[in-house]
Amino acid sequence: TISGASSIAGPAANTGILATGSNARFVFNGGVCGLCSTGFNVTNNALVNVSNVGFRRNISDLVQDGASHVILSTCTFELTDSVSDIDVQVSGAGTLAEIISCEFSGTDILGNDQATSILVSDDGTINISGGVMHNYTTGLQVGTSLDTSSTKANVSGLIIRDCTTDILQEGSSTLLFDSSTASSSKMSINDSTNVELAFFDLDDNGSLT
Repeated sequence: TISGASSIAGPAANTGILATGSNARFVFNGGVCGLCSTGFNVTNNALVNVSNVGFRRNISDLVQDGASHVILSTCTFELTDSVSDIDVQVSGAGTLAEIISCEFSGTDILGNDQATSILVSDDGTINISGGVMHNYTTGLQVGTSLDTSSTKANVSGLIIRDCTTDILQEGSSTLLFDSSTASSSKMSINDSTNVELAFFDLDDNGSLT
């Protein structure tokens, strides 16, 4: 168990794990990381494998950049800390996050929906396979206004529900959203040039769209 604060009352503080450098290899299997400003900070070509870990009440659960590689498998992200939280942030050329069968919940300890689940930007790449994402202000954000096609999100088998905005695509970033579930009315696509959607639409009785 990693706790960034000395009390369960918080506030969230400190970094739980910093993995940096091309020789850094880190495996975390089971347990909890909570009440940190940043749960895991992975950078500078590090390789990190995280499975069966619960992330709770961190301001940021994972901040990843610097051409690092992270694999998240069957983890839970829950109990957001504030409206400005971003659970997973992936940025930078060569930076890759692979997220497999994880659950993301945006509610806080009082049951309010808030925060952003995942943000990929600045030439980063994220691959999501399976899992569920719910009760966020913004579920999946792909790119910012300055991003190009080299910022990528490849998503398959993900269920997004009960978010204010399910998907926010900015700039001309690349989004492949396949065999997943979401609401078409809750998608905001800035530039469809590099966007491909084949999903089950909750606004249309789950029909393939």
